[in-house]
Amino acid sequence: MNEKLNIELTSRQAESLCRLIASGEYEKPDEILAEALDEWLLWHSAEFGDAAVLKKLWDQEIASGPGEPLDVGKLREEARNRLEAANRGR
Repeated sequence: MNEKLNIELTSRQAESLCRLIASGEYEKPDEILAEALDEWLLWHSAEFGDAAVLKKLWDQEIASGPGEPLDVGKLREEARNRLEAANRGR
């Protein structure tokens, strides 16, 4: 469902909208504002929603103790072995 809202823009914001419409990139201001709001909502949901999850994961990892050196060669070999096993299973 769509809702109609009245908003006020600064003259700079209004001029920017008019330039985008004149360029042919958008047909009307609603499209620009809806896209901008979607981006803003996505950014805020990531900032406020996922930040708590990331903090919890970070805290768990810190609590698990010091890390160990990573042997990239062993990691690659393990990945190759898993890939080969998966391909044999097809």
